[in-house]
Amino acid sequence: MDLGSLRIIKYGEAMRVLIGYSYASNNRDAVANAINDLAKGLSEAGVQTVVYKQYDPYQERSQPVPGTIAESFRKVNRLKGQLLYLAGFTLHLIRTASTIDCVITLDTPSGLAFTGKLAKLVSRGRIKHVAWIMDLYRLQSRNQENSPSSRLRDARLKFETATIKSADKVVVLGECMQVELRRNGISESVVLPIWHNASSTLPIPKPEAKAAYYRSSDFIVMYSGNAGVAHPLDGLVRAAEILKNEKQIRFIVSGHGKSYDSAQKLARQAGLENIEFTSGVPFHELSLYLSSADIHVVCLSEQALGSCVPSKAYGAMAAARPILFLGSAGCQVALDVDEAQCGYCIPTDEAEKIANTIFSLYRQPSLTDQMGRNSRLYFEDQRTLATGVTRWSQMLRTVID
Repeated sequence: MDLGSLRIIKYGEAMRVLIGYSYASNNRDAVANAINDLAKGLSEAGVQTVVYKQYDPYQERSQPVPGTIAESFRKVNRLKGQLLYLAGFTLHLIRTASTIDCVITLDTPSGLAFTGKLAKLVSRGRIKHVAWIMDLYRLQSRNQENSPSSRLRDARLKFETATIKSADKVVVLGECMQVELRRNGISESVVLPIWHNASSTLPIPKPEAKAAYYRSSDFIVMYSGNAGVAHPLDGLVRAAEILKNEKQIRFIVSGHGKSYDSAQKLARQAGLENIEFTSGVPFHELSLYLSSADIHVVCLSEQALGSCVPSKAYGAMAAARPILFLGSAGCQVALDVDEAQCGYCIPTDEAEKIANTIFSLYRQPSLTDQMGRNSRLYFEDQRTLATGVTRWSQMLRTVID
């Protein structure tokens, strides 16, 4: 990889904004999609936006076996790609400082927020810095062991926290993230909720979507998306085991990650035939695929509360489907589901309660349909791209003006 592989996309005119995120070219990355949606939307609101993109061939979704040479090779090349991105973004920022009013930095690669501080120094305060925080895993996973590696990690986190503090505005996705930031000494932030860019294809009527993948009589409980260590699915698998004799209730787990692998292993050990694991569908089929579910499952470990706000919840809302959120009642998704009256919130490990709730919705199709309608109404009122762009445009104007 070299700096010649850079691709830069511009939108619109007037106020000038630069956005940096190392995986911005990956259309399977939820953060990348949000950034590109925002950039395009801001252009229509009169804001010139540049998304600094760099192709990274090591973004592939397949995960090498832990402990193998392949895994080590992938880690080394991922680090190389992120360092190249950081260097390229910094150079671009310095070269184009006179044409930028605001720089928006995300949390990958590590240290990217420092470029915002650098921009302020180079421009003597003219360029404003907005730190957009979508992921607080690193701050939450601070290792307290007294070892060289943990001390180095803590030093890095302190540096990142300091650069975020220096931003003119810190943006988070939910109130739970604000609480977590305060615990890490960042007292000032603003909540700008995430959205789902639902095209005219959503919502798709359930019978039409379901016919493309399943039997019309199937009641589909779907988890779709990344399932890392912060997204435990074992409770859902145990719920599937409780409901294994309900032949019309089918569980679909579509995605990748450590929790996905763990859940697949657990289901295999239990000999479950009512749960299917799949790597998903092509991106252009995603709207149809999401619409084939009767219920969407979203989860976030209680220990990861405040680390992020799972954006897949808003895809489910756009598709007009109920949400079964597995996690803490304090998560922004849980608060939104409660406000919208479009589903339920259950702790991740309460398999029996998860199973009972799914069975209750299966037996009450009118309630399931009503929750789906509520889900879509809340989406249209609070979580559309247009609403998100309006909030961001207003915030940027107050920062820059």
